[in-house]
Amino acid sequence: MNADFVRLDDFHIETIIGVLPTERTEPQPLVIALELELDLSRAALNSDLNETIDYAQLASEVAFILQVGRFKLLESAALALCHYLLTPPVGKALTVAAAKVSLSKPMALAGRAIPSVSMRRSSDQVTITKELHGEATVQRIYETDELTLLRLQHWPRENTLPPTRPFTTCQNFLITPELRLLVLN
Repeated sequence: MNADFVRLDDFHIETIIGVLPTERTEPQPLVIALELELDLSRAALNSDLNETIDYAQLASEVAFILQVGRFKLLESAALALCHYLLTPPVGKALTVAAAKVSLSKPMALAGRAIPSVSMRRSSDQVTITKELHGEATVQRIYETDELTLLRLQHWPRENTLPPTRPFTTCQNFLITPELRLLVLN
């Protein structure tokens, strides 16, 4: 495989992240850097967005996961993002070989220093399970006691909401043109 990379640097969002009482109630700035290793030859030769990463969609999905996830640790957030970035969408040939996620909290130490975490994982380090629920394919991407990250695909377009079973506890979801993401708390 060629060593090609798609990067998203200096991406800023406001989110709940941290363990201190104020961090659990007040959003704070988070700065994100992502690096995805994949073969970009076909995209370059064909000028086809389907053969590469759509930056706008990626930014939207990452912001959604971080904002709805309400992670306690940067480490947990970084690992969840690595798993998500390494999960190939159902039916799409695009394969990310490795992902690096860097997260920093510039205001956490009141300007004295900027705490950050960087994590790199390769696709062989991530195990994703797939389940069929009627017409929907569900990828179970990341799961802890606090958070379950699922990607749902392939249910009829006329449905605007996820099916009620087995997702009766679902409160937060994002629907994008190609996929449906759920974050369950």
